[in-house]
Amino acid sequence: MKGAQERSKRFQSIITAALLLSVEFAESSNILRTTNGFFMATNLPQLGRNEGPLYIYALDSTGLYNPGEFVEIEKDGDIPRNIVATGTVVNENVIWGCYLEVHVPNRYKGIRYGTYKGTLNNDDQSHIFVNPETKILNLRGVHTVTLYPKTTDPDETEFTPSDPIGVAWTPGCFKIKWCKGKKLVNIGPKLKLPLREAAGIYTIQRNGRGKRGWFVQLEVIVASCPFGYYQDSPGSCAMRSRVCENGGVGKDASDFCMCPSPFGGFRCDGELESGYTGLLAQYEQSSIEGRLRCSDLKGGNAKCKGFLLCYGDLFGCKCAPGWHGNNCQRPCPIGRWGVHCSQVCPASDPKCDRFRGP
Repeated sequence: MKGAQERSKRFQSIITAALLLSVEFAESSNILRTTNGFFMATNLPQLGRNEGPLYIYALDSTGLYNPGEFVEIEKDGDIPRNIVATGTVVNENVIWGCYLEVHVPNRYKGIRYGTYKGTLNNDDQSHIFVNPETKILNLRGVHTVTLYPKTTDPDETEFTPSDPIGVAWTPGCFKIKWCKGKKLVNIGPKLKLPLREAAGIYTIQRNGRGKRGWFVQLEVIVASCPFGYYQDSPGSCAMRSRVCENGGVGKDASDFCMCPSPFGGFRCDGELESGYTGLLAQYEQSSIEGRLRCSDLKGGNAKCKGFLLCYGDLFGCKCAPGWHGNNCQRPCPIGRWGVHCSQVCPASDPKCDRFRGP
């Protein structure tokens, strides 16, 4: 009861302070400005020969996390406890969640790779992938793939990816296995997924070398409705009334957008959602009660270099705005900007800012 009262007071203080103020993106390094909720993030080091510590964060992007709430991070396979340190993410007297600091083990460096899952209150869940930097198995920076059905018919099961999902690989390694759980589903560099049951986490591995890190993982997300539609009730699709901007992705079961930081609002157009009231209020960043930047996180840096963000739903996992590549270490090329460099600069500003666009 006390936690709910504190949450309500905090929302009221945000709304009161926020009315009539304009949006101001003073720093591109702010990673939390929206009310999208619980998500996972990681600061990916160079996961090759010269490796450093790996940081995994489970964060509540509302900034309204209460100490009495329960957050944990676990991995799909044990990692030695002596190489793991835990901590709480606290900034401006706001508890945002927790983190794991995973050091390099003496043997089998590949034990750090795989899927990390975060849980908030045994309800909200999200997960994030840590893949090695390798020329033998290279996903080209793709961690999640979202597929959309062709029609609004709930019995339709055919999905057609624009391109087969694949990895760059060394031609001499013919036995590249695709597994879903413990089930082998394909051998070779590419995978075609025609059925609704294709959703799930896939492990692509070089035969017999998994413990040494010769594997990568990606998640296939399957939408309930075609692109431009959302599921308004079980088995029923409705056309979306708004277009998500700035790299945002429409949620599966609502007409709202899942927004990459630093954007927010129903359309990810810069407005920030006020939460339970359903009203839209424009915030000046300094007026928000508590804020978090990549540089505030243990192991972080001012420009979010190396940060992978996983919001779940249909958004999946993507590099922070301004970056792309396997470990989110490569700046966007000229003419591209935003989350995973997915946005194109307009003709009027062909060299727009790679973090915030035109």
